[in-house]
Amino acid sequence: MNFKRMIAAGVFIGFGVIINTVAPNPILGAALFSLGLLGIIHLKLPLYTGQVGFKPNPAFLIPCLFFNWIGTCIVCLLYSFSNNSFFENLQEAAESKWSQTAAHFFIGGILCGALIHIAAKCKNQIIIILVIMVFILSKMEHCIADIPYVFALDESNQTMAMIKCCIVVIGNSIGALLIEYLIGDTNAITRIKNE
Repeated sequence: MNFKRMIAAGVFIGFGVIINTVAPNPILGAALFSLGLLGIIHLKLPLYTGQVGFKPNPAFLIPCLFFNWIGTCIVCLLYSFSNNSFFENLQEAAESKWSQTAAHFFIGGILCGALIHIAAKCKNQIIIILVIMVFILSKMEHCIADIPYVFALDESNQTMAMIKCCIVVIGNSIGALLIEYLIGDTNAITRIKNE
């Protein structure tokens, strides 16, 4: 397992979190966030939400999730040292985000997981950009992008936020696995067309 590449995938998502947090326009922020997933897919980096539908193997996925989280947090932490308003914006967004119910995180996680798996399966730039914009503007939940918002809270609220983030992990996984089950082998469609 290449832990460095797992961290690198998290770094790309961290860049997305930064621009989405500081962008003056939510549509612009959502569009620019797509740089993260475009880079991950282009460089074939292991992102938990992009892998879980293809490789439902805990021995791979648990380290992938952990190191993705580390990469995302490193980038956001570094940026917060140079930009105080970023951390203030992150804190403000975190308080609003984590006030949602567990059902919101579960259902939003499922829907986001489905979208990310579609993007990972299609590998088409336009689809990737649209997927990112849809999940962000619809306020769906992505377990890697959500992690900086956990640590933006004060310590007394971090435990509950982490529990909700873990609910997102479950939701993202279900969504990705469901899409993989429904769509299955896209090469099979090509083979059918050629027969």
